Amino acid sequence: MDSKESLFSKPWKSKKKPKKILVIRYQALGDVFFTFPYISDLKSRYPEASFDLIVRKQYSDLPFKMKMFRDVYTVKRSESKLTRILSFVKVRLKLLFKRYDIVIDLQRNHYSRFIRKTFFPKAFTELERFSPKLASERFKEAIERLELGKSQMDFSFAKDFPKDPKMNQLLLDNGWKNNNKLVLLNPAGAFVTRNWSINNYVALIDKWSENNPNTQFVILGIDRIKGKAEEIKRKGGERVINLVGKTNVSQAYSIVLMCDLTLTEDSGLGHFSWLSHIPTVTMLGSTRSDNSAPIGAHTYFFDSSNLECGNCMLRECIHDEILCMEQIKVEDVCVKMKDLVNH
Repeated sequence: MDSKESLFSKPWKSKKKPKKILVIRYQALGDVFFTFPYISDLKSRYPEASFDLIVRKQYSDLPFKMKMFRDVYTVKRSESKLTRILSFVKVRLKLLFKRYDIVIDLQRNHYSRFIRKTFFPKAFTELERFSPKLASERFKEAIERLELGKSQMDFSFAKDFPKDPKMNQLLLDNGWKNNNKLVLLNPAGAFVTRNWSINNYVALIDKWSENNPNTQFVILGIDRIKGKAEEIKRKGGERVINLVGKTNVSQAYSIVLMCDLTLTEDSGLGHFSWLSHIPTVTMLGSTRSDNSAPIGAHTYFFDSSNLECGNCMLRECIHDEILCMEQIKVEDVCVKMKDLVNH
């Protein structure tokens, strides 16, 4: 195997409990969030240990508010290799006098390995990035290689997250009737092969509202989905609350936690939802279901594995229409949403 893709780990052999643990995961917001249930579990088993995190600056607002982390250190995103290197060197200098018993490298690339190696930790582990396994399984296996016991998802961290009281008012200011339940719509798949049509979202709003009149649909996210959100709002009327571009990451998460149900394409907020134990229906599209599918009785996912071209991971579809998303019917989505709510 190429040395860049080789996997290294060193289990914890000391009879003493670890006291200082560094977690490295800075890339891809959804994957950063993926670390939280497993670190929460490890923290519950070693409550006296302190946990630090290295993450991208643009994502740092969220873990800064997580009780499981003592300190959060940030690196910059840049197209310049030199800038990236300098960013990691600066972080290492900030940690110059830190000594970690364990380094959990859930990024596993040149930069994260540089950080890990300079600490000479007593134990360390790395994420297996390219295995055809669910991401949840790969995160679990990485931590279990430390030989600190069986690892599992602990969703309690979501209950401990400090809610932002301003978000209640933001919802009200944008048309929420606070006796109404909230359903999160997340039309934020990165590519067209992961996008459900706007007409489908509008039809779903109509159909769901027939039997659930005291429901409103909230859309969150960055300006990239601004046009979609505005069109859904225009067609959905007062049933839709458009908050795109009006929240930072932690504020968006506060609103996610207020929702009773989520319908999402494959993107970060969808991971936020199901990893926080909120009933979540996910439409994966071209995404490999053997790699990214959510798990648990509180989730359901539509994937493309039934198609000959399924799980293709392509940004552009080879067909005239995007079969993997077009096969997802509004009626079927409503059924699965209802099943999860009534579970």
